[in-house]
Amino acid sequence: MEGFNVGLFGLTSTGKSTMLNALLDQKVADTGVGETTKKITPYNGTKFTLWDVPGRNDEVSYLSMEYISFFKGLS
Repeated sequence: MEGFNVGLFGLTSTGKSTMLNALLDQKVADTGVGETTKKITPYNGTKFTLWDVPGRNDEVSYLSMEYISFFKGLS
């Protein structure tokens, strides 16, 4: 992962993928009501990577091994 890494994460259906599409100025990520992002997905910009993270409705989900590994990898 070269350049900057930005993870977009938060509650389900709060506009993370919509923000990603706006930042890249193109529709690359599916958007809609409910859970549209099913897995952590990278999208490459010029000198950065945006990571679309599935939404969660509780804090415990972000403490799972998948998410801990992801966040450690961004640093």
